[in-house]
Amino acid sequence: MKGSFFSLHDLILTLTIVECLCMAVLVRVLPDKHGQSRTIIGCFFLVVALVLASTMIVWNNAFADLSVNKTPVMILIYVACLLLQGPLLYFYIKSLRSKGHHWNRKDFLHLLPVIGGSIIAIFYGINTADWRGLTTPDEGKQRAVSFLWALVKFSPFVYVIASARLRYRIHQHLRRGFSSISEVELRLGDIILIGFLVHWVWTLGTYFVADWVHWSVSNVLGVINNYLVIMLINGLFISGLLNAEKLLHPEPIVAEKPSRIKNREHKIATIEKAIHVDRIYLESNLNIDRFAARLGLRVRDVSAIIKTHYGTNFFEFINSYRIEEVKRLLLMEEHKTDNILDIIYLAGFNSLSTFHRFFKRLVGVTPTEYRRQGGIIHNELEAAPKI
Repeated sequence: MKGSFFSLHDLILTLTIVECLCMAVLVRVLPDKHGQSRTIIGCFFLVVALVLASTMIVWNNAFADLSVNKTPVMILIYVACLLLQGPLLYFYIKSLRSKGHHWNRKDFLHLLPVIGGSIIAIFYGINTADWRGLTTPDEGKQRAVSFLWALVKFSPFVYVIASARLRYRIHQHLRRGFSSISEVELRLGDIILIGFLVHWVWTLGTYFVADWVHWSVSNVLGVINNYLVIMLINGLFISGLLNAEKLLHPEPIVAEKPSRIKNREHKIATIEKAIHVDRIYLESNLNIDRFAARLGLRVRDVSAIIKTHYGTNFFEFINSYRIEEVKRLLLMEEHKTDNILDIIYLAGFNSLSTFHRFFKRLVGVTPTEYRRQGGIIHNELEAAPKI
C-alpha cells in the first residue's frame, strides 16, 4: 500500500480491522454448542486483523521511518500472521464435526511453517525495506526473502484446498445423517472458505505474474487483493448485523399450524412402522437416502424428524435399534453357538469396529460379557430412543 499518511486505502483498512475485531467478539457470543469452533474462528479473525494492520504498516511509505520497520520484528509478525491463517481456517472447518476436534501432538506440526518463517526472519535480520525490495541485500538474505515470499503465498493456498476437501467430506457425512452440525456455523464456514479461496488463489496468481509485468501492474494486483479481503470482511460484518437475531437465536421455537402438525405426525407414524413393523434397520446397506426412499419421504424431512422428535441423528438412531437386535440374538437359544460376527451381520451391522463402539457405549459391557451374564446388566443404558 503506497500513498500519504492515512490515505483512503488506510482509512478503509483501519475500518476493516475494527470489523475483524468485532467479528472475533461476535462469534464468541453465538449460542452454539461448538465452543471450540467459535474459539478457532475468533482467533482467525484476530489474525486477519493483524495481517491487515501489518500490511498497512509494511507497505505504506508514511510508516517507513518507524523504528519497528527497521528491525526484523515487523516482518516476523507479518510473516507469522500470514502463515497462521491457513492452519486456523483448516482447524476451524475440522472443528465443525459434531463432537469437535480432539487435539493431539501431530496437530502442532502445522506450526512448523510459522516457527520456521519466524526464525529465518530473525536470523537474516530481514526488515521492511528488505521485504519490499528497496535494498540490495547479500545473496543469503536475498534467498531468505525469496523463500519467505514463496512460503507465505503457497502455504495458505495448500491449506484452503485441504479445507475445501474436508468441507466436502463433512457434507457427505451430513447427507448420510452422520453428523449434527449447526447451520449457523456451517454457513459461516462456507462463506469464509469460499471468500479466502478466491483471495489466496488471487494472491498466488499475483505472485507468479509479478516477475513478468511492470512493478506498477504488480502493485495494482496487490491492491485489488487487499480489497478482496476488505469486501469479504465487510460482507461478513454486514451479514452479521442484518441477521443478528438469527445468529443469536439459531433455532427459535415456532408454533406449527394444525395441518402441519398432522402431516408431521403422519411422517412420524411412517417412520415408526418402518422401524417396529418392517424392521428396516436390519438392512446392512441402509443410509438416510435409501431409508427416505423406502418410506416415500424427503431426506430432509426424515433428518429433521429424527433430530427433533428422537433427539439424535440418523446414524445413531438406526444403530441403536441394531444394538437392541444384537442383544436379543445373543440371548436366544438357537443362536447360542453363533459367533459375534455372524450375529452383528444378522442385526444389520457391516462394520465390526462400529458395532463394538456402539455396544460398549450403549450397553456398558462387551457382547461376550453380556451373553455370559444372560443380559442382566445393572448399569445398562437403554439403546433404543424413547418414543
